[in-house]
Amino acid sequence: MKWRSLFAAMLCSVALFSCSDDDEQNGGNENIPQNVLDAFSKKYQGVKDVKWDQVKDFYVARFNSPIRRGVDYTTSAWFTSDGNCHQSDEDIAFGKLPEIVQTSFNDYLSSFYDGWKVDDCEMVLRSGMDLIYVIEIEKGNEEREISISEKGDILKDVIDTDGDDYIFPIIISQKLMDALHKLYPDNWNQIGILEVEMDDDEVEVDIFDNGRHKELKFDMNYALVSVEYEVTWAEVVDEKLLQEELRDKVVDFVRKQGIDLTKEGVISEIEVKDERNKGISFEMEFHLKGKKVEIKVDKNGNISLDD
Repeated sequence: MKWRSLFAAMLCSVALFSCSDDDEQNGGNENIPQNVLDAFSKKYQGVKDVKWDQVKDFYVARFNSPIRRGVDYTTSAWFTSDGNCHQSDEDIAFGKLPEIVQTSFNDYLSSFYDGWKVDDCEMVLRSGMDLIYVIEIEKGNEEREISISEKGDILKDVIDTDGDDYIFPIIISQKLMDALHKLYPDNWNQIGILEVEMDDDEVEVDIFDNGRHKELKFDMNYALVSVEYEVTWAEVVDEKLLQEELRDKVVDFVRKQGIDLTKEGVISEIEVKDERNKGISFEMEFHLKGKKVEIKVDKNGNISLDD
C-alpha cells in the first residue's frame, strides 16, 4: 500500500537531503571557529587527520573512523557555529546492515529497480532523531538515495541530482518539538523521530509510536492535519479501529470478491488515514493464494473497490 504511494511520489522527487558543495573550503581548519574545533575535540577525542569543509551554514569534519583505520574519511560530523553537532554519518558495508534492513531493501529493490546496484551505504544519526540508513543505488548514469529505518521502513526515495558525498542534517525547530510534545505528553520517551520534511504549506514528520511507523502532517502553524500508518486486519479487529457493524460489512464485502477474512492465510495491508477535520478513512488490500482484493472505506463508512 505505502509502496504504491511512495512510488508515485518518487517519480517527481529530487534529492532533498543532498546539498551543493559550492561553499566548500578544502584543506585545513584555518577558517573554522575555535569553539567548533574545541567541540569536535571534546566529542571525538584522539581523532587526527581531520579534513574540514564549510557547507552552507555547517562546518563538516571528515575523518577516519576510530574503529576502522585505513579507509579515508569514513565519518562526517556536522557542526553549527555555536559548536553543536547536529549529525554524524559513517560509511558502512551493505553486508553489515541489520538483517531486517537488508531484507526490506532487497524486497523494495526487486519491486521497483530491476537492474540497479548498490553503490554505497551510510549510517546517519541526527540530533534528536533515530538512526537511519541511507543506501545509494545506481544504474548507468542514474543515482538514487533510499532512506530506511532500523526497523526496515522505507522512509524516503529521492534522485541524487548532484552526486556529492553529503547527506544534509535536519534540525528540528522548537515549534515542531512543542507540537510533538503536545501530541504525546504521557509517552514522549517512546517516540522516535525518523524524518522531517517541509514544503510550502505543510511539515511532514515520520515517527515511531510504540514501534509503529506513523507519518504526521502539520500545517505551517504546527497544527496537526493528519496521521497515517499501516496495520493488519487483525490489528483493526484487536484495536477496534472499526465499529463491529462496519467490520462485519467489510468481511461480507470482501467475501463477495472471493476472500474470506475469517479464514487463516489471508495477508492484509491496511493504510489508516486520520484527518483531524475530516475523519478516518482506510485503504485495504487482502491477498490469498494469488488472489487480491483492494477496497476503500471512507470516513462515512462507505465501502467500495479501490480501482
